[in-house]
Amino acid sequence: MRVTMAPKGVRYHSTRILAELLVRLRPSSRFAFTLETKDRRIIEDVILPHMSREAEYQKILFVGVRLYTRHYEREYFTHKDFWTIDVDPRAARYGARRHIVDSVTAIGAHFDEGALDAIFCNGILGRGLHEEGEMERATFRACHACLRQGGIFVLGWDDSPARPFSSAEHPRLSGFAPWECSPLTTARLVIEPDDNYPLRHIFDFYRKV
Repeated sequence: MRVTMAPKGVRYHSTRILAELLVRLRPSSRFAFTLETKDRRIIEDVILPHMSREAEYQKILFVGVRLYTRHYEREYFTHKDFWTIDVDPRAARYGARRHIVDSVTAIGAHFDEGALDAIFCNGILGRGLHEEGEMERATFRACHACLRQGGIFVLGWDDSPARPFSSAEHPRLSGFAPWECSPLTTARLVIEPDDNYPLRHIFDFYRKV
């Protein structure tokens, strides 16, 4: 069973609470709760299916798990070596079979250098990680170290008043420019706000070279 909802309103919040309760009571449930937002459609209809199809992406790390990401392993990656990581122990119920409770900045303690083919990091920087860019630098360096040559790092982030969008080629996150840390090529996808999500959401795709 799948429920897809816009992330707003009393009905959304009450349904989410019931869904979270269901997952706690029945961890084996195949129930899926997803968000009706443009960025989530890009993730679920474009990015994850691409990673699922392509043979070059076998060992994948997904950073940050929530109720609405719980079905990702089941729907896209049962045939892959799929891992999740989240610093919050309570989020482990939404993770993959191979789930790590730790900060993404510490992934070097769990994966060898060059071990990963792809890392997906959406909605983490600027929320769970901040402190004037130092945590962001640590995150990017750790991810870069664990990626193989040719591996990809997908970075999704919100253009908010505290983190203004720049028309430059690359983002600057709290004064931090990821390309300053390591040799990467990049492409960008910008999703404009709508009624369901009020902020511009940006995906940056980096390939380790």
